[in-house]
Amino acid sequence: MNVEQMHMAISEEHQAARQGGDAEAMTESTLKFLRLYEEFPQHPQILFSAATCFMNMGYNALARVVFSALIDSGSQEVPEFWNNLGVACRNMHLLDEALNAFIKSIDLNPFESNYYSNFSTLFINEGESQAGEVLSQEAIKLSPTNYRALWNYSLLLLEEGRLSEGFELYDAGLLSGDRIIRTYYKDNPLPAWTGEPDQNVIFYDEQGIGDRILFANALRLAIPRCRRAIIDCHPRLYGLYERSFRHLTPHIYPTSKDEAPEWVSAHPDFEYRIATGSLPRYFWKDPESIDTTAYLKADPEKVATVKEALKDYPKPWIGFAWSGGTVKTHAKARTFKIGHLYHFMEVNSQGTWVSLEYPPGSGDQVRKSAQEKGLAMVHFDDWVHDFDYDWNAAIAHNMDLVITPCTSLVHLCGALGVPCWVMVPRKRAWRYAATDSMSWYSTVKQYHQEVHGQWGGVLGRIKIDLMRWMLIGGYL
Repeated sequence: MNVEQMHMAISEEHQAARQGGDAEAMTESTLKFLRLYEEFPQHPQILFSAATCFMNMGYNALARVVFSALIDSGSQEVPEFWNNLGVACRNMHLLDEALNAFIKSIDLNPFESNYYSNFSTLFINEGESQAGEVLSQEAIKLSPTNYRALWNYSLLLLEEGRLSEGFELYDAGLLSGDRIIRTYYKDNPLPAWTGEPDQNVIFYDEQGIGDRILFANALRLAIPRCRRAIIDCHPRLYGLYERSFRHLTPHIYPTSKDEAPEWVSAHPDFEYRIATGSLPRYFWKDPESIDTTAYLKADPEKVATVKEALKDYPKPWIGFAWSGGTVKTHAKARTFKIGHLYHFMEVNSQGTWVSLEYPPGSGDQVRKSAQEKGLAMVHFDDWVHDFDYDWNAAIAHNMDLVITPCTSLVHLCGALGVPCWVMVPRKRAWRYAATDSMSWYSTVKQYHQEVHGQWGGVLGRIKIDLMRWMLIGGYL
């Protein structure tokens, strides 16, 4: 093979690995690009592809350095270099730099659909969905089968509350590589289920833990339509799913992260598969079709253990967390310092604050804060963690109320039917509509930030409502 053919073959390997969520294979294809570039350093496109692999694996800072170096070394007129620089900068929330890079790419080539599509992502989760919608529509006009553009457009529609339209396009994320496709039988890959009754169907969850919990709600509508069903879930959620959906199917496995689950060979008669994130397209045609009642069940023994551990702490028991997300998902916009919460925590000075924050070191922060402020604050180091949600669920189940920023805890509380107040940033994800209530859960109340970066209004409203809640509950 010549260098162009080798380049193409590695690109196809990386794309297949990315679509299958195979991190090891993605790393190997990246190393192949770097070895190829060592052999052919006169081909900057190879180094560009390696940097694109870095970006796809989440190494955006490294990708940004390489894209910038390629541009500075004489490739100022290559639009795709500018475009990918824009993507890397967007992923790092360097929005002004990303904006300039995207504009430059379109100036150099105004007929490339991908450039408009990537530009549109600057407006997703930024509170400016209509601007992104215009760019997405232009991208789709130039290429009606641009699945990344269709995926971005679906997210913008969902952010605007246009659920039916957004979910109709949501499966474009499977074809763009933004969501995971699992086909199970290598020799005879399963086709996607489209809601037809009386079929044998494998349901697998995907995306983040919060999304997995959110979309699991639709299993209540989907599985009864099937002849037989298998649920393939994240291992952290296995206990919850076992208790909550056993009445729908006896076949529940904690293997949605496994490339080749061993149980597949024992079920050769299954005909279809579907990601739980694809179920709203068929079962949530409008907000009225969404069952907002509780659907997950905490472990009764763990619930009793937590209750026993808290018995000597005064009521009310209010759960709390103060951080959520990653750099890519606006962690900075939805993360507090624990001290920010003192604004309303002092209202419950006679009760107990129970930490549901699980990153390392959280317990030390809670204990330090309790000592400094003289508040009853508890953190169960052995129970609050991110590798098994059963203990998190047991603690949440015991709470009279939970107050948290946007994180998977919101979805856990909503699915358990636990009262939850969520502090929503101005730059919000589509799951948090610009309303007081959530479309997905009847027990979740939203407090929206009015100005980006300014939380005083939200904290003040929570303080007032907490005083009212405690008076009504007889705690004051």
